Order: sequence, then structure tokens, then C-alpha cells
Amino acid sequence: MSKTLSAVEKVIETAEHGGTVLEVVERPSVVWVGTLTYAEDISGEPDSGALLKRYQDLAPAAPKIDTVNDEWDACININFNGGEKAKGMMFGQETASPDKQDKRYDLFTQPAGLYMRIYNDQAAAKLLGKDKCETWELFGVLREAAGAYGYVWDAGNPIEVEYHNRRDNSWYAYLPVRKTLCRG
Repeated sequence: MSKTLSAVEKVIETAEHGGTVLEVVERPSVVWVGTLTYAEDISGEPDSGALLKRYQDLAPAAPKIDTVNDEWDACININFNGGEKAKGMMFGQETASPDKQDKRYDLFTQPAGLYMRIYNDQAAAKLLGKDKCETWELFGVLREAAGAYGYVWDAGNPIEVEYHNRRDNSWYAYLPVRKTLCRG
């Protein structure tokens, strides 16, 4: 299960929650190249379908340069207000050369930090009482599980990441966390 998605990601701890493996990984600052949108106001949320289409339409015309792992695309949820609802969204890939990208792409920097991740498989879906689930549904599971292992959701880091592997259709959800003094 444990795949290093970023070239410099480091697994800090592995835990089991309800029969599903969770990992806490340390990630450096990551620069994403792709398409980005923000919600207009507190009640709005990004139109993910339109944003994904813009990202897919741009790719043939403007190849991305020096992506870290070409097999993996990501959907990044940007939660600046610290609530449950994302205020921005980006579809993109990690890049090693942000300065070389076509100007039609947006760039976004994800802060370094700790992230709890879960692989979206049947075991993860069963945590939600389902046979199958969407990756975004697992962020709630990660928030709940974090406390049991001495972590809490890091509201100071507004980035949640869903990685999607185009080759084998595997998915991961990453939730920013920080270490607490005691386990829940």
C-alpha cells in the first residue's frame, strides 16, 4: 500500500483504524501546476466540473514541464476559512520547475507539514459503511482517526489533497495534521 507519491515524502508513522491502514507522512513544500479557482463568497463553492474540463482541455495545448510523477494527478481542496467547506480547488500535478511552466497554467504552493493519508480501497469504504466511496468522503474518517493516534486536523494548513493514479485508478486522500501532546 505504501507508495511514495512525492520524491521527498517521508512516512513518519503507520497506524490501523477500523481495519484500514493510515499513514502519517512528512511532506515538503510542494508546487502544483494546473488550474485553480476560488469561491466568490462564503456561501459559494468552486464548480469542480468546469474546472476539471478547463484542466483537461489545457493539457494537450500546453504540456506541463518537469512533473514529479506523471502517473499522478491531484485535486487540491483549499480551505482558507477553517470550516468544513472548501473555498478553492485546483486540479494539477506536482512540478519541479514552476518557472518553466506555460503561463496559461496556475501555480499554487502547498505548505510543508504532516499529513495523514488513507488509500481509497474497499477497507476504507467499509469505515463509512459502504462498499465503495469517493476519496473526498475519507477526509471525515481521517479527521476522526487523527485523535486516536495523537494528531488533530491542522486548520492552519488549508490544503487537503486527493491523488489519482491514471494508470491503475488508485486514490489517496491526504489531510493536514499536527501532533498533539496526548492521544485521544
